[in-house]
Amino acid sequence: MLPRDKLSTIIKVNVYSYVPLIDNIYKCVQLCSSVTMTMYDPVAKDSTVTRTVRIDEAYDEVLRYEADRQGISVNTLVDRILRRYSVSYRFFENLGALTISPHTFSDMLAVLEEEEIRAVARSAGMERPKELILKRGLPLTYENAVWYITELLGDNSGWFRTTYYEREEEDIIHLSHNQDVGWSIFLKEYIGAFFKEVIGIIPDAEVVGSSVTFTINKSKIRREKMI
Repeated sequence: MLPRDKLSTIIKVNVYSYVPLIDNIYKCVQLCSSVTMTMYDPVAKDSTVTRTVRIDEAYDEVLRYEADRQGISVNTLVDRILRRYSVSYRFFENLGALTISPHTFSDMLAVLEEEEIRAVARSAGMERPKELILKRGLPLTYENAVWYITELLGDNSGWFRTTYYEREEEDIIHLSHNQDVGWSIFLKEYIGAFFKEVIGIIPDAEVVGSSVTFTINKSKIRREKMI
């Protein structure tokens, strides 16, 4: 069993095979032929610690129930909860973040004109993601930008479901969600502005209904680093 602490394992699969990722973090991801997917965690260390905690019996029952429902161990579930708190939730506790239902959010987007959505997304994408990466003590690199999108926005915040294809010359990030096309438009502009601000390029992007696909040319990233 590979350790979760430093997720640097590389997985290669055949055409259209479904591969469960380590500890079911991303549940399952559809990969295509000759695609290499690297799982990267810039926060984790190479060592683990054992810690004993005392909790209410009712909370223990919830943990055991959820672990059984998800088909994982209690230890894995607790590790996942602590990881999400460490890299994500604790940074939002004092920011007044709101949680609203998908239906309410969809209704809010529906009353906005497309250009209004684009303007809000570009403004937010230029500022917030960069600030939140730096707030975690991480450098502004391409790897950390991808980690922020796939792990923090996708896995932890539920903005979308992510499929990440890593290739020699270009990477593809496919985002899918259950909202209307307005959310896809927002994501296209938000993540485009984010990449422009962090690594100096705007990836090619295609919106198809409730999904957005970004294609990142790695040669452009290398040229930006040399300038």
